[in-house]
Amino acid sequence: MSPYADLTLAGTTMDTKAEADPLLSRENLQARIPDYTAGHDPALGLISPVFADLSGLPPLIIQAGTHEVLLDDAIRLARQAAAADVQVTLDITPGVPHVFQAYYPILDEAAAALDRAGQFLSAHLTGSQTTAGPEQLSEIQGIGRFKFHQGKVEEFKRLSAQAIDIARAKDTGTLQYEIYFNDDQSECIVLERYRDSEAVIEHGAHVGHLTEAIFATGSGSSDLLGEPSDQLAAMIAGSGVRLFRPFLSI
Repeated sequence: MSPYADLTLAGTTMDTKAEADPLLSRENLQARIPDYTAGHDPALGLISPVFADLSGLPPLIIQAGTHEVLLDDAIRLARQAAAADVQVTLDITPGVPHVFQAYYPILDEAAAALDRAGQFLSAHLTGSQTTAGPEQLSEIQGIGRFKFHQGKVEEFKRLSAQAIDIARAKDTGTLQYEIYFNDDQSECIVLERYRDSEAVIEHGAHVGHLTEAIFATGSGSSDLLGEPSDQLAAMIAGSGVRLFRPFLSI
């Protein structure tokens, strides 16, 4: 809904819809960009999806109004998805502002847009539940459990922060990369989620030079959840990583 998909603010409607938009402007969006990008290039695909490779995404519905400066973001995001062979529905409502769906109690157009979005989701979720089997699940998840050697937790934090920075800048298929500490910071759990096996391999290529140093800070175990490609399965064979294949899902 009204996606903010280009933090370079290059969309033509940033200027052509400036007078029509009652909520947003180039100036108030520009002021908050450093808060999100944290010094990174706003043109990176992981920051601005209009520049990303969107291959492999599920069907999308993109809704926007004609009275918002982000209208062109919605249009270009749909174009980028279509170019990547993603099924996409671009739903533009005339005469309404940014995230107009929030006004559904008083705006007929908002209620109608929510109905269309609900129908879209129902159709695709019903289809996925009835047709998707374990062999069709490409997403890969990783769970790491780690116990630190004495005095090594700060080194782990430093190295893992580097790894996350690299993933943000270079990875194209990393969906989740999170680290959780216990109360005394003697142990942690790492949760990873990837679009597919190729994304796991890509991530490993980007951060592999840090792996030995990270594992030198402690001991632990790693589990891989999903249906890996033959290449990924061969790479983890004998590595100590345990593989859990899908059985049931909802």
